[in-house]
Amino acid sequence: MLELARTAQAEIRKNPYLCSCMKRIFLPVLCLLLTVVSFSGGAQNVRFAVIADPHIGSDGADVHLREAIRSIDADPDVEFVLLLGDLSDKGDTESYSRAVEILSCLNKPFYVTTGNHDAKSSERYAHFREAFGRGYFGFDAGGIRIVGLPTGPSEPDCQATLSDDDAAALAEACRDSLPVIVAAHHTPDLIAHGAQLFSGIDTGRIVLWLAGHMHRNSVHPTHPGPSVVNVSSLEDGRYNIIEIDDGLLRITTVAPRTATSECWYETRLYEPFQQPIS
Repeated sequence: MLELARTAQAEIRKNPYLCSCMKRIFLPVLCLLLTVVSFSGGAQNVRFAVIADPHIGSDGADVHLREAIRSIDADPDVEFVLLLGDLSDKGDTESYSRAVEILSCLNKPFYVTTGNHDAKSSERYAHFREAFGRGYFGFDAGGIRIVGLPTGPSEPDCQATLSDDDAAALAEACRDSLPVIVAAHHTPDLIAHGAQLFSGIDTGRIVLWLAGHMHRNSVHPTHPGPSVVNVSSLEDGRYNIIEIDDGLLRITTVAPRTATSECWYETRLYEPFQQPIS
């Protein structure tokens, strides 16, 4: 079926006798078919937590991060935790030491990448690296490849950056048959020269881009993407649970202080962009 879909797609693109209307109708359908078929080697099933923008060093940040960690540890179905940058507010060694101490209480595997507060200068990035490494990570879980990208260490004209090495690592991660979820502090549209960086990458493999930076939940039709922006743990320790069950994506915000949760986004990974649940 995959070969048939690719052949049909090629014929439509090169056939001068097919009207533009037919191309507009059939090409998107075939592209979607190619995506679904190419990911059909196995079901995707995973459940993990996302903590964004802890800003250790700002008022109350330590308490809020500890609340999130205690809540996550109490959930036996959380497999791992992604931290999407801005671990520190001022990028100083003291706040990173506190972040390391707090995260040492987390009894789940966790992965950390940089935010603009961590990497807006070489000095800050050096402090981050001393505590957490360079901020890139990659691993497979539940039939999905998770890739963490450090969007730094510099911010020319207030834009995020992605190094050539990290872009190459993402390209390599996208060469396999697994769907890819990217975890980064910034959405791809905020990365300087993003179109050029992504042009050599099979971005069709990227089914979801997880980000922070904006401190509130939202969804954006970016490319690659779509992008899901996650609430900051400064909001009373709130964090998101990302659950994928055979391609169905559900995102739930957990509020530890009130012991409540709310599912605010649900969609299928390979379907066109949808707005959050109203």
